[in-house]
Amino acid sequence: MRLVPLASFAFLISSFVLAAPAAAQTPTVVTGTITDPNGLPYSYARVSAQLIPTTATPTIQVGGIPVQIGGQNNATTDANGSFSMNLFCNSAGGGCSVISPSGTLWQFTVTITGTPPPVGTGPQSFSLMLTITGANQDISTNLNAAAAKLSNLKGTAAAFKTIFATDYGVKADWDVACDASFTIGSPIVTIATNTNTPSKPFTQADVGKQVFGSTLQCQNWRPADSIILPLGTILSVQSATQATVSVNATQTQTSSGTNFNATLFRGTTDDTVALNNFFVALTTQGNCGKTGVLPAGVMFFSAAIINTSTNACGYSGGSITNFSKGIGTGMGIIQGQGLSSSVLLASPNFNGNTCFASSGCVFAVNFTNAGPTYRDFSILGGGNQAVTNGATKVALYVGNDALVQNVAILDWGLGTGFSFQGASGAQAVAQNIFSECAGSVQNLRVAGFVYISDSTFACAFGGAETLFLTVAGSHLVSKGNTFGNTLACNPCMTIGAGARMDSYSDLLASTSAAGATVGISVAGTLNLVNANVQNPGGGTGSSTISVSSGGVLSAVDSSLTATAASGIALNVAAGGKYIDNCNNVITTVAANVLNGLVQGDCSVSGTAQIAANIALTSGWSSSTVGTVSGNTKAENWTVTVAGTPVASPVITVTFPNPFLLAPVCSIMQVGGTFTLSNPVITTTAAAATITWSGTPVAAQTYTFALNCGTP
Repeated sequence: MRLVPLASFAFLISSFVLAAPAAAQTPTVVTGTITDPNGLPYSYARVSAQLIPTTATPTIQVGGIPVQIGGQNNATTDANGSFSMNLFCNSAGGGCSVISPSGTLWQFTVTITGTPPPVGTGPQSFSLMLTITGANQDISTNLNAAAAKLSNLKGTAAAFKTIFATDYGVKADWDVACDASFTIGSPIVTIATNTNTPSKPFTQADVGKQVFGSTLQCQNWRPADSIILPLGTILSVQSATQATVSVNATQTQTSSGTNFNATLFRGTTDDTVALNNFFVALTTQGNCGKTGVLPAGVMFFSAAIINTSTNACGYSGGSITNFSKGIGTGMGIIQGQGLSSSVLLASPNFNGNTCFASSGCVFAVNFTNAGPTYRDFSILGGGNQAVTNGATKVALYVGNDALVQNVAILDWGLGTGFSFQGASGAQAVAQNIFSECAGSVQNLRVAGFVYISDSTFACAFGGAETLFLTVAGSHLVSKGNTFGNTLACNPCMTIGAGARMDSYSDLLASTSAAGATVGISVAGTLNLVNANVQNPGGGTGSSTISVSSGGVLSAVDSSLTATAASGIALNVAAGGKYIDNCNNVITTVAANVLNGLVQGDCSVSGTAQIAANIALTSGWSSSTVGTVSGNTKAENWTVTVAGTPVASPVITVTFPNPFLLAPVCSIMQVGGTFTLSNPVITTTAAAATITWSGTPVAAQTYTFALNCGTP
């Protein structure tokens, strides 16, 4: 059932009220289907018709008597961009009631929210004026000639037909109770149904529905979640808050107040067959590139949603095809109603053997490097972190030239949450996606070229990796994302040999396991720009970032932090490389391990040198230091000699920001009233020690310039 938009409903009511006393009024039925130049429908757009000029007092003749009419009418298009409205005509024809005075026009204005850039063109609005006449008038051609483009993606009008999942029998009739309580060994289930929760009360209509429960928190996805009420049936309902089911709970778990620690799922329909029929229709040759629409609601599925045909969209004679249309159109679009509105709920009895071995469990085709575009829905595992035969399976496989927007995978313990597996030269784009407590091996796996922004990957099950980039020439451009794993992982993220990640304004936070473990392992290339990298876990010898032989880490405007006891912020093995591109802050507990190449040292120059860091270690008697300027890399100071100095005086300079490696330094006397000769310098990463062979002269001054840098 499709709902009548409120604006249209209000207009219909007002039309009936106005029309009641004047049955002879005969409007023109104005219809239209609005599409952009690429054939994309103006779905759920607002269509406004305003009579021009607005200063007129419009009337029509009813039984020879002028009756005043309104000059504004509104409608909303459906998913296909179609609308209908009743308007009195501007000129005679077909028996319609003609507006007086003559010379009026109807101005149509179409407004749509649109899809944000870069995929879409954002909000759009256009207007045109038309003469309305006759009993019926279709103004599609007029509107489409003025319609603005809705998408920056390539495609043709024929590619954008809409297919509705409900037309294939999808019911989406499950619901979620966040405030359930279970008792171990008991079939009695209770829900609170208080004002703080969205739970619906039990009714007699619930008898016979399927049901299962878990420790999932509706407000927080946790790696400790598990199924504690197996899949069963509601046998009887005792009250609005209590029911008896056909299975016993395996754990006692109680929700109270706003602490929702137990969740109950219940519903009538298993939508697996209907969802499969819908997906097969969408991906069958002839429908390639079309949009498949999921309804609002919770859709329960007990097996994989796949197209087993080797003749599905994107495949022909053993080769991948149909990707010439550009990102987001090659295999069509799976379109939901929103992250929290369209939810695919996996059965706790889901078996990974129903999935394809390498191309996914949900909306997957029977070959790799292919997959549709996904938008505006969630996949919920219900807290099942131990999916039967699921360790090597992928929840959502994103293939060549695909787009993923506003999609979440939550609390489901398949091997991998999102897998971007494009072929060489292909690319994929993801915006605002979430993989939380999804994946027993990794939350996110990337091959090919992938751009991901404004997304979150966190809380993988069982110490799994949050991010894994394969060696197959993969290149991830990541902007404004959060990669966070609070489990004892090792490593928590991997940049494989030959792979590359460009990280812009990301938070990369991992909690590695106890001992000498690794937060981010870099065997390929990791470029950090304004990134925040943390590892609050680990133990003695643990590394926030470990660069292995052949690996390269470059950073600018970024921070690397180790907070665990004896944790190391940066560990560069022999054959590895770290490139300092300035303005980085490295905070470590134990000394960084730098057996590889360190290139650049400009990050050390941001703090001014002070007199307290320049110690007259020996031979200077009661002399003093003043007129200090500069920073770690280049600094000046003046010594005013007093007391009884002796030969071979020593000065120790502590750098305001330490180098990563011991620098090479040079010193010159650039002023003063007397000279010292033959300085000898020794350095560590933190300080330089200078010894002269002469003897300072009392009451004289010596001004020195010290310059240091790593080779």
